[in-house]
Amino acid sequence: MPAGYLNRKSFTPPVRQLDRDRFLPFEPENENGVVYIFALVAEKLGFAVTSVQNPFPDCQATWDGKRARIEFEYRSRNFTEHEHDARKCDLVVCWRHDWPGMPSGLAVLELRKVFGIAREVFMVAYQERFWSRLPDGREPDGLWSVPASSGPGDILLVYRPQTGGVTDVFRVHTPPEVVASPGWRDKSDWMAEIERIARLKAPITLPRLKELRVAGGIESRPRRTKQWPALYRELTEHARPSHSLKRYARL
Repeated sequence: MPAGYLNRKSFTPPVRQLDRDRFLPFEPENENGVVYIFALVAEKLGFAVTSVQNPFPDCQATWDGKRARIEFEYRSRNFTEHEHDARKCDLVVCWRHDWPGMPSGLAVLELRKVFGIAREVFMVAYQERFWSRLPDGREPDGLWSVPASSGPGDILLVYRPQTGGVTDVFRVHTPPEVVASPGWRDKSDWMAEIERIARLKAPITLPRLKELRVAGGIESRPRRTKQWPALYRELTEHARPSHSLKRYARL
């Protein structure tokens, strides 16, 4: 009989990355996709699944001699939206971990990091009065409005409406949190610390963004992860970034 239940302190996700080509036939877009990918890699990650069920929690397994009550979610914060009881679960297996207030007793396995996928790319537009106050240095500085679905490590391509182009590249530094009436709007907003990656000496203009087919819906802060290869080439070959972007070549 396994000794005790898995807990956050005793669970350490494997350091070794799994081969995307072999174990990741697609990137999940929902909870069912997470379940499928976990089934493909559970044994490689040291899990022995004993049952899968419809009532919460979704799965019973063992890991390193400990029992693990597992709940599958696409995003970890969906756990609270589904009103699950954290006392009856040990591990949240998700594609993306975006729950800064996770209870101390819960562990999390963020599958995308197992495959070396640690970032997404968003395009954000800051009004001139906010754009002009972006941090000059490369250290995090205060809370900034960010896409609600973003998370630490994600890339922000900052669009400046006044000049009609992408002028800066930032990175989300902390998990986004809801801030009530942040000062620039009456409603609450998702905010996080951000840090500068590079300033573009030759901004990517709106006409060029249209040529790259990434110009639509900038006001809604669109995800541009799938278009990153084309954007990365544009950034490195023409935009003249102030600092190297080489480490971000592959997300």
